[in-house]
Amino acid sequence: MRLFKQAKQEVNLPDPQSFVNSIGNLPVLVR
Repeated sequence: MRLFKQAKQEVNLPDPQSFVNSIGNLPVLVR
């Protein structure tokens, strides 16, 4: 799952906002 891998990489960033954005965008990408 490339999307999941990409999201995981974004989550690894030390930026809490990036983490929140990744989590918020995940449901949209899955759809």
